[in-house]
Amino acid sequence: MHIPNLKTILRKFAGFSIVGLVVTLLSMLITYILLKYLATPLFLTYILVYAVTIIVSFFLNSRLIFKTGVTWYNLLVYFLVYGAGLLIGTGLLAAFKILLPFENWILAFLVLPFTILSNFTLSYYFLKPAAQC
Repeated sequence: MHIPNLKTILRKFAGFSIVGLVVTLLSMLITYILLKYLATPLFLTYILVYAVTIIVSFFLNSRLIFKTGVTWYNLLVYFLVYGAGLLIGTGLLAAFKILLPFENWILAFLVLPFTILSNFTLSYYFLKPAAQC
């Protein structure tokens, strides 16, 4: 079993973070508009925006960061990884809704640090280059 060095992990995390920043900003903009101005339902909006941005993130991370290529296997793994993040985010969102007195769009933003860490850790561990699948 190959154990990557810290430099490799940090380089991939930096790239993942840049892609994540772009996708997150897009997600935040869409979420803000939908929740603040169109008053769409909180959980439905969160789940739909999350699903759309998973697809964008998958293509960018597969090609640029993890260099895994776009395969059906990796797409399935990516959806499972981000599905775990979605469950974590939705659970936290429900707790924050009960515990915190903020507007819905702020609550949706508060879950981001937790889902980002979960998504990177699981992506790094489970995604394999196309040659290894």
